[in-house]
Amino acid sequence: MVQINDNAVKGARIMLAVLGIHGLGPIRMFHLSERVAGPKGAIGILLILILLAVAYHYYQRHR
Repeated sequence: MVQINDNAVKGARIMLAVLGIHGLGPIRMFHLSERVAGPKGAIGILLILILLAVAYHYYQRHR
């Protein structure tokens, strides 16, 4: 029997949430992040995603 690391499952769920962020919308994304990582983790995940979006926008503009 294969044992699955709990952190690996959480990481996979977060990656799936990130990939589907445009389809989910911000409210559903927050609730999904909160379910996966807890309330403090959800805020951190959203801040990281916002930072990545701003960096990508800056990169596209100055390319």
